[in-house]
Amino acid sequence: PQGDWSSDVCSSDLRLITLEEHAVTPFPVPSTSVTFETFNASFVEGLKQRLGDINLRIKVMDANNIGAQIISLNQPTAQAFVDVVQATEFCQKANQFVYDNYVVKYPGRFFAFATLPTQDGVAAAKELERCVEEYGFVGAMINGFTQTADPERGLYLDHPQFDALWEVAERLQKPVFIHRSESVV
Repeated sequence: PQGDWSSDVCSSDLRLITLEEHAVTPFPVPSTSVTFETFNASFVEGLKQRLGDINLRIKVMDANNIGAQIISLNQPTAQAFVDVVQATEFCQKANQFVYDNYVVKYPGRFFAFATLPTQDGVAAAKELERCVEEYGFVGAMINGFTQTADPERGLYLDHPQFDALWEVAERLQKPVFIHRSESVV
């Protein structure tokens, strides 16, 4: 029916849901993004601590009418690895960390995008399926391209090996958020 739906919903009852809300884990990656070089030094100082302070995050959310966030890791995450075994281990640990420290501890406030081992399309598909089915993750985020042993060439998501990933994402009806990525040093 047509009508003025706004009279039925008070704007103060509406809360925002934000996505691409970066978090950090205690697990190292082999390189960092050159993006950090472009930020003001005073902003970068303490950034990892601020991103990891969940109590501060909740306070900022409440002060800005944010009801929920979709958590994802900051670049380059798994895409910085060359070895699929190392990347898979990193993803499993990182996804478990996000699940335990955000999704479980603050139900309804935090949801998550899975971090995927894109060194291998089948491994990425399996990790997406695992995270959706076991943890209730709402999709995945991939940071542009994946590093390869050849520093002049990256592995991109239009490669046929990723057909398995796209098939799983479609079957599960979950989005894959592709984050713009800079060169990895």
